[in-house]
Amino acid sequence: MYEQQRDQLIGTQFNVENLAFQQEQAEITCTAVEAMKAGTEQLKKQHHDLDMSSVDQLTDDLAEIHDEMQRIGEALAEGAGVGGGVDESELDAEYAKMEEEMAAMKLAGGTFAAPLPAAAAPAPAQAS
Repeated sequence: MYEQQRDQLIGTQFNVENLAFQQEQAEITCTAVEAMKAGTEQLKKQHHDLDMSSVDQLTDDLAEIHDEMQRIGEALAEGAGVGGGVDESELDAEYAKMEEEMAAMKLAGGTFAAPLPAAAAPAPAQAS
């Protein structure tokens, strides 16, 4: 008789725990559905605020600015002497002259040290 009561109590306990678990799962599902509803409403609002023509205009403006910046960069590169405006023969002549100077220095037993530009030369130390 005690065994039968114990089995009934264990069965009842299982049923109560199972119901508690199901209730918890139902609450989680409700929370997830509410979050999905809120997210959907927010997306609808954001989508309503966007206009495809304004997006197209924005991408066109960005492409135009990109092209303009590229043209400015090319113009700056040409103005700095780094590009198509350099005479190849002048560069070849300067390179040949530097090779001659290096060969002469080597024959003289010295080492070749290119002169530093005035801006790159170290500043003399000042006495305090």
